[in-house]
Amino acid sequence: MKKLVCLWMTLALLLGACPAFAADADATDALLEQLDAYLTCCEQLYTAYADTLQSMLDFRDRQDYASLLHVRLTSDGAHRTLTQLTAPAFSLSGDALSALMALGVETDALEVEMQDLAVSIEMARDKMGSYEARLERVLLHSDGLDSFARWAQLDQQFTALEIQYTWAMVNYLLLPVAAQAQVEAFWAGLAQRYPTMGSYLPAWESDGNALITRAVEFLDGMEPLTEQIAVQKGQLAYGSEQFALRVQQDDQDALRATAAQVEGMPVMAPLPADWLAPETSSILAEGEGDLPAALTLEDPAVSLASFSGYVNLLCDAGATLVRHEGTDETGWTYELRLGDSALTLQWQPDGVARVQYDPAALSLEPALYMLCR
Repeated sequence: MKKLVCLWMTLALLLGACPAFAADADATDALLEQLDAYLTCCEQLYTAYADTLQSMLDFRDRQDYASLLHVRLTSDGAHRTLTQLTAPAFSLSGDALSALMALGVETDALEVEMQDLAVSIEMARDKMGSYEARLERVLLHSDGLDSFARWAQLDQQFTALEIQYTWAMVNYLLLPVAAQAQVEAFWAGLAQRYPTMGSYLPAWESDGNALITRAVEFLDGMEPLTEQIAVQKGQLAYGSEQFALRVQQDDQDALRATAAQVEGMPVMAPLPADWLAPETSSILAEGEGDLPAALTLEDPAVSLASFSGYVNLLCDAGATLVRHEGTDETGWTYELRLGDSALTLQWQPDGVARVQYDPAALSLEPALYMLCR
């Protein structure tokens, strides 16, 4: 990013020495269309990220079953969004590029930002998977919940700086064509069109040097946050090591003393040990409200042996097999009952497996967490 700011500084010097060129409306429209594609993708990324971070902080504050379900659903939905999100291509035509460069627009800076966006999406995707996995570990040792929340808060601050940097960059790119009416309309509509990013939208700045100074300040602010985030990750890793040690020592009292107590948790049944991992599975909810009417957990790659093993695990945990039908060639459906709760398990020959249940009556949790309770 700092290399990009250097490009801005070079441009500022050049603009001071170049005469004004006549506005090219077609080229400006092309620039605005390219910026719209870029910002639309950024908005999707930051919205998914912001919603997840806030849901994590809400769970820290409430520590109840509804907020736990919410953060699971939000982080899983964000992970799916980021998995499907693709950075737009830099698609300005040769004519538009020539016209914009003649006007003094730093198109190279925009191209670099769009390339960096693809990297940012990949990093956010990996981080979201890490969040999902660490959330489950935090339940096992509640002393890590504060570190987990602090990580989320630091990421919120980091994201805010990234967004503010983006607005400074967009403002700077538009300075050479600011006199055109469509640019003014474009800037005026940013907050409404991109509401997550728009909450950080500053007033228009006409001084290019001020924008460069602002961008450098945002970049400088990111560095200490990166270091602080690393500290919180380290504390979470240490907590995981301590938990593993307690498991090895079979210290039941310590396990129960450190496990997170989630208020309103219904009857629990074990998750399978070898599938439905949070990083690889999906959660689909039906119905509105604090607790969905039904949850469907889906894993795309499950062997028939693993699926059958889970049916046996549930039966060992007290579930009763009500009905089953199918074949290895067509797939299997099992209906089980655990107390007042019903579960439906499905397996397809392509390896997709699903578990559906009512989250108000039942919660599927890792066996280790159940042991700690």
